[in-house]
Amino acid sequence: MYVHSFVGDISSNTLRQIVTRVLLNKATYTDSVNQTPYFAGIICGSMIWVLFCWVTRLVQETQYHSFAHLVFALTVGLCAYNFFRAVTLDPGTCPKPASDEELKSVSGNPSSNSGGFDVCADH
Repeated sequence: MYVHSFVGDISSNTLRQIVTRVLLNKATYTDSVNQTPYFAGIICGSMIWVLFCWVTRLVQETQYHSFAHLVFALTVGLCAYNFFRAVTLDPGTCPKPASDEELKSVSGNPSSNSGGFDVCADH
C-alpha cells in the first residue's frame, strides 16, 4: 500500500545524487546547487509544462470558459514576468567595513529600531 512513497523517496534521492555528483561534479548538495540555475530550471520547466498542458488539453475541451482562460493566461504571464525579474535582478552587495570600529558601529547598534540586526549601512 505504501510502496509508492518508498519508491518515490528512492527515485528522488537517486536523481538528487546524480545531479549533484555526476552533472555538477560536486561532493555536497548545498554548496553546488545554490550556485547553479538548477532550481530556476525546475521552476521554468514546471511553468512550461503547465502552459503546454493548458493549451493542448484545457483550451480545446473548455472553449466556452473564455473568462477563466483569460484569468489563467494573465496569471501565468504575471508569474513568468516576476520569475524573469527575480532571476535577472541584481541582489546587491553589502560594503565591507574598513575597520573593526566601523563594523561595530554598523552591526551592533543597540539603539536602532531593528533590535541590533543592522547588517548593511549606506555610506
